[in-house]
Amino acid sequence: MDLDALLQQATANLEAKAAQRPKKEADIFDVKFLKLDPHLPADALTVQPNAKPTDADLPAIPAERKLVPKQETRVEAAIETAGDKWFNLPATEITPELQRDLFLIKNRHVLDPKRHYKKDAKANAAMPKFFQVGRIVEGKHEFYSSRLTRKERKNTLVEELLADTERRTYFKNQAKSIVMNKAKGTKQWYKLKKMQKKKGAGAW
Repeated sequence: MDLDALLQQATANLEAKAAQRPKKEADIFDVKFLKLDPHLPADALTVQPNAKPTDADLPAIPAERKLVPKQETRVEAAIETAGDKWFNLPATEITPELQRDLFLIKNRHVLDPKRHYKKDAKANAAMPKFFQVGRIVEGKHEFYSSRLTRKERKNTLVEELLADTERRTYFKNQAKSIVMNKAKGTKQWYKLKKMQKKKGAGAW
């Protein structure tokens, strides 16, 4: 094709695009407005060109929604913690070691014959659910002779009792006396009684 013919075709295309451009701009402003209520007063239909929109004319902004927990979740939260009065203390996970320590604390009156405790009113009560386990740190004013040594320090109360030789002998004697009291009147008890008489240990 000739160069002049190409230029003429390009100019024709540009003119065609320029002719179509006003139609597109007109289409942009071709907005369909809502029909006004015919029963409105005439003052409401007047438009002031320089008037600024007031807060009443602006659309209302929806308020932020606050998620209110359901009653069930509140009850569950109250069960999982000790409550606000105890600073929402969480429930402690009960392990076998911790359960043995709690059993020892509950029956602490049998551990030492020279120490007496006030009788627990809730003897048949269940194990506590909300509690914390800590370690006693001795003060600087306490002498080293009144403290436990590293060998005497154990992780649990059961380990401390088993490591104490005096307590172990006391527990053995107590267990032996309980067994003998239960076996009173049996053949084995009479045999032991005869053996003690022969040795001169005296009667039970």
